[in-house]
Amino acid sequence: MVLWKLTLREICRHPGRAILTLLSIIIGVAAVVAVSISTTTTREAYKNMYESVAGRASLEIAAEGGGPFSDSVVPILKEISGVKTVVPSFQTLTVLYHNNTRYRMLAMGIDPAIDGKVRDYDLKEGKFLGDPDGVLLEVGFAQSIGVKLHDEVKLLTKRGVKRVTVIGLLSPRGAAGFRQGETVLLPLETAQIFYSSPNYINALSLILDDSVDAKTIEAEISRRLPTGLAVHTPAGRTQLAKETLLNAEQGLNFACALTVVLAVFIILNTFLMNVSERRRQLSILRAIGATRSQIMRMMLREGLLMGLIGTVIGFPAGLIGAYFIRNGMAMISSTAPPEMHFTVIPLLLAALIGPAMTFAGTFFPARMATRISPTEGFRPVVTDPRGEFPRRATIGGLIAFLVSGLLLAGCVTGWLPIEASIPSGVIFMASFVLLIPCVLRPIVYGIGAVLASILGVEAKLARLQLVRQTARTTLTIGVLYIAIGTGIGLGTTIVNNVQDVREWYRRTMIGDFFLRAAFPDPSAGLTAEMPLSLQDEIKQIPGVKNVDSVRFITAHTKGRSIIVIARGFTDPDVLPLDLAQGNLDEVRRGLLDGGVVIGTVVAQREGLKVGDDIVVKTRSGEKSLPIVGTAIEYNVGGFVLYMERSVAKRLLDIDGADFFLIRADKNSLTDVEARLRSIADKQGLMLHSFTDLSRMLDNIMKGVVTGLWGLLVLGFIVSAFGIANTLTMNVLEQTREIALLRVVAMTRWQVRKMIISQAAIIGVIGLLAGIIAGVNTAYIISLCTMPLLGYPIAFSLHWTLLAGSFAVAFVIVLLAAWMPAERAARLNLLIALHYE
Repeated sequence: MVLWKLTLREICRHPGRAILTLLSIIIGVAAVVAVSISTTTTREAYKNMYESVAGRASLEIAAEGGGPFSDSVVPILKEISGVKTVVPSFQTLTVLYHNNTRYRMLAMGIDPAIDGKVRDYDLKEGKFLGDPDGVLLEVGFAQSIGVKLHDEVKLLTKRGVKRVTVIGLLSPRGAAGFRQGETVLLPLETAQIFYSSPNYINALSLILDDSVDAKTIEAEISRRLPTGLAVHTPAGRTQLAKETLLNAEQGLNFACALTVVLAVFIILNTFLMNVSERRRQLSILRAIGATRSQIMRMMLREGLLMGLIGTVIGFPAGLIGAYFIRNGMAMISSTAPPEMHFTVIPLLLAALIGPAMTFAGTFFPARMATRISPTEGFRPVVTDPRGEFPRRATIGGLIAFLVSGLLLAGCVTGWLPIEASIPSGVIFMASFVLLIPCVLRPIVYGIGAVLASILGVEAKLARLQLVRQTARTTLTIGVLYIAIGTGIGLGTTIVNNVQDVREWYRRTMIGDFFLRAAFPDPSAGLTAEMPLSLQDEIKQIPGVKNVDSVRFITAHTKGRSIIVIARGFTDPDVLPLDLAQGNLDEVRRGLLDGGVVIGTVVAQREGLKVGDDIVVKTRSGEKSLPIVGTAIEYNVGGFVLYMERSVAKRLLDIDGADFFLIRADKNSLTDVEARLRSIADKQGLMLHSFTDLSRMLDNIMKGVVTGLWGLLVLGFIVSAFGIANTLTMNVLEQTREIALLRVVAMTRWQVRKMIISQAAIIGVIGLLAGIIAGVNTAYIISLCTMPLLGYPIAFSLHWTLLAGSFAVAFVIVLLAAWMPAERAARLNLLIALHYE
């Protein structure tokens, strides 16, 4: 009980130090919780989105390429033993117009008589489907856009914009809850007229008997299906979405791991100071009978208490962080943020990470505390004469540094799984901190000598205190090193990635104007279809030099979903591909002859290269298509295959266009835009100039870069707390020394300069080491992106980022030194001279 009181009293005696420890724990826990919840939320959102459409279906049938097919296949399926129900539907993305605003929607044409067997509908107002021109909307979505029962809305169809009446409102259950209510339900016959032809559907939902084996039935269905149709489970729809999220998740996991390591170093440094300052108290406890195990338990209990408090605060902080990460990912994807998905996993992670971090940070200081002699000190301040960094820790750090470096090299060269690059990179970066003592003394003296020419003798005095406490100085430099190294590494990678995306966009989206119905669905790259006949109308506009149509469709290869981008490649002057392999002229000829260009992600995942064949399931069965090139592609996670439009028409029976790229004569841009605007207004379409889309992309990238600076500044602020703590401890240990200097005529301003010089030396060493480590981290990431993600990120240095980070961090370091410097300058000399 007495030891518990000492623990609580010690925490209350140093609120600043306690806050620093808590802050590091909170940030570490919050990072883990935020990443866990945000990634789970996004994945679950896509899973629920497609499950809401699939309903109770055990299997789904669709045509290769996703186009319509005859409903004559329904009787064949009904004859198969074990198939309980077959429900046809027509599903397509469309645009709903109301009050001069457009909304991207999923249009679902259903058979009202039988669709309830596979999907749930809860009618809140009005009546269910029956009228040919009647549609249903989700009640929350309808209210949000100001639509009431019996109001008219407009839908984009292959036959132009059609007016329909809202005859019913549904609760957000089942298909009505797709993408937060962005669903419009209409009779199957009406959907066929609007988007296809009578007796044609594009989806069949199958419910099986409970007693049958789904795999057996699936094999039997595959055997009986006509060529060009495929059966799959509803979960297969989410595969592309998962692959798309992989890149963001890898970056978040890397940043999260380094945040936890940073927290451990801060806790370790803080508790080492704690032990150093409490040597007198601990020696007295040992003198009056406290055992080593009691001292050990007291120190660990103190850390555990801080860990529990930090975890309790860090968990809600993580929820807030998850909210911002989710919104950021939604902004990049141009979608509405999904509802937060909570599970017990983040809570368990928080409960594990918080205490684990504090245990890792307090165990070594607790062991040091048990070795304090009962007769060691009875002075007001007792310093640790063993301020040197443990030799065993340095040897361990050297081994970890070399081993993790070899593992990284193995990942980059392909000898080891690339997934090991993230933990190896974290260990490689963190273990360097343990090597700092080997070079600390000469570096401190060297930088101190440079600063002495600027700040005078105070800088020479400053370096003496820093080399006197090697362990404390090393860990403080380490905290700053990891913080800026993480920020610079991720920041350089993000900025390089942003540049690559911009360059890719300029090379692939070649045109002066873009005409489309709606923004694409980021989970699959699909969007509302426009009639191909518009292309001929656009070509008739005076001043138009070229019109290229682009169509995104889903296909399958080796059981993997892939997006086929069908383009006309009609512009003789340019080939709008960011080729990684292949000659431009040969690639163009190869595409026209039936070859394909695959994304580098597909090439990397499937082990394919130019000259190989890729097997694609088509309307006429599996076809081996020659690969004539590989291209860098950012759409849908890079799982993309380019195909010339006439070839795609023959193999996948595609029709329509997702968007048109128009090139115009430079002298006719204004007239062409006016004519295109007239077509867009008439057809209810969206018209953008290249400048408009570039501006939209730049705004998204600015948001990413702003978030990056927020991350950097947060890391610098946390490091500043550590520096302030270290300098405060240094001032305490130099109390008598400072008093003597004041007696022999050192001014208060000179005392401030001495303490600030200590901060400057720590800052210069930590920041320079961190910038070098950050650049090295960014370079390693660039080497790993091709084998890990499937596309390269060109490495380049950004001196503005490096210089700006150094300047901002150095200013924060100097500000952190002001309070300890002020405390040193205002010491009471009479009291200070009594310190031993």
